[in-house]
Amino acid sequence: MPDLYTALLAYDTDKLSTLLSRNDWEIVKYFGIGALRRTKSNTDRVKLSKVLEQCRLDINETMLNKLIRDMLCELRAKLLAR
Repeated sequence: MPDLYTALLAYDTDKLSTLLSRNDWEIVKYFGIGALRRTKSNTDRVKLSKVLEQCRLDINETMLNKLIRDMLCELRAKLLAR
Protein backbone atom coordinates (compact mmCIF):
# COMPACT_ATOMS: atom_id res chain seq x y z
CA MET A 1 0.00 0.00 0.00
CA PRO A 2 1.50 3.39 -0.96
CA ASP A 3 2.21 5.99 1.68
CA LEU A 4 -0.77 8.35 1.97
CA TYR A 5 1.28 11.35 3.04
CA THR A 6 3.78 11.64 0.17
CA ALA A 7 1.97 14.64 -1.34
CA LEU A 8 2.01 16.61 1.93
CA LEU A 9 4.81 19.11 2.40
CA ALA A 10 5.50 20.22 5.96
CA TYR A 11 8.28 22.43 7.23
CA ASP A 12 9.84 23.10 10.61
CA THR A 13 8.61 26.66 11.15
CA ASP A 14 11.10 27.42 13.93
CA LYS A 15 14.03 26.53 11.70
CA LEU A 16 12.46 28.20 8.67
CA SER A 17 11.92 31.47 10.51
CA THR A 18 15.61 31.61 11.43
CA LEU A 19 16.84 30.83 7.90
CA LEU A 20 14.62 33.32 6.06
CA SER A 21 14.91 37.08 6.22
CA ARG A 22 12.32 38.85 8.35
CA ASN A 23 10.36 40.11 5.33
CA ASP A 24 10.36 36.68 3.69
CA TRP A 25 9.21 35.06 6.93
CA GLU A 26 6.31 37.52 7.21
CA ILE A 27 5.20 36.64 3.67
CA VAL A 28 5.37 32.91 4.47
CA LYS A 29 3.58 33.36 7.78
CA TYR A 30 0.62 35.26 6.35
CA PHE A 31 0.40 34.12 2.73
CA GLY A 32 2.31 30.85 2.42
CA ILE A 33 5.34 29.55 0.61
CA GLY A 34 3.68 29.81 -2.80
CA ALA A 35 3.29 33.56 -2.36
CA LEU A 36 6.94 33.90 -1.42
CA ARG A 37 8.00 31.93 -4.50
CA ARG A 38 6.04 34.32 -6.72
CA THR A 39 7.98 37.30 -5.34
CA LYS A 40 11.39 35.77 -6.16
CA SER A 41 13.48 35.69 -9.32
CA ASN A 42 14.58 32.33 -10.73
CA THR A 43 17.96 32.51 -8.97
CA ASP A 44 16.31 33.33 -5.65
CA ARG A 45 13.80 30.50 -6.11
CA VAL A 46 16.67 28.02 -6.34
CA LYS A 47 18.10 29.40 -3.08
CA LEU A 48 14.65 29.23 -1.48
CA SER A 49 14.24 25.61 -2.57
CA LYS A 50 17.50 24.72 -0.84
CA VAL A 51 16.37 26.44 2.37
CA LEU A 52 13.00 24.66 2.22
CA GLU A 53 14.71 21.31 1.72
CA GLN A 54 16.70 21.88 4.93
CA CYS A 55 13.49 22.58 6.87
CA ARG A 56 11.30 19.85 5.36
CA LEU A 57 9.69 17.34 7.71
CA ASP A 58 8.84 13.80 6.73
CA ILE A 59 5.17 13.15 7.31
CA ASN A 60 4.11 9.64 8.24
CA GLU A 61 1.17 8.15 10.07
CA THR A 62 3.00 7.98 13.40
CA MET A 63 3.95 11.66 13.26
CA LEU A 64 0.44 12.69 12.25
CA ASN A 65 -1.13 10.64 15.06
CA LYS A 66 1.27 12.18 17.59
CA LEU A 67 0.39 15.67 16.38
CA ILE A 68 -3.34 14.97 16.67
CA ARG A 69 -2.89 13.46 20.13
CA ASP A 70 -0.86 16.49 21.30
CA MET A 71 -3.46 18.90 19.96
CA LEU A 72 -6.29 17.00 21.66
CA CYS A 73 -4.41 16.97 24.98
CA GLU A 74 -3.81 20.72 24.71
CA LEU A 75 -7.48 21.34 23.93
CA ARG A 76 -8.60 19.15 26.83
CA ALA A 77 -6.29 21.03 29.22
CA LYS A 78 -7.76 24.35 28.07
CA LEU A 79 -11.31 23.09 28.51
CA LEU A 80 -10.59 21.73 32.00
CA ALA A 81 -8.96 25.03 33.00
CA ARG A 82 -12.24 26.90 32.50
